[in-house]
Amino acid sequence: MSLISASELSGRIGDPDLVVADCRWYLGLPDDGQAAYRAGHIPTAAFVDLGTV
Repeated sequence: MSLISASELSGRIGDPDLVVADCRWYLGLPDDGQAAYRAGHIPTAAFVDLGTV
């Protein structure tokens, strides 16, 4: 796993070897991360619920 910059991510959207995980999680409001994901996220990103991992 590697962290990349937003500009590098922008240039790699659509790359079949790229996996994007959206791990938003708010202390005290664990369901808000998934709600925020449903409201909008990076194309191709998968939501990962840190509360269940």
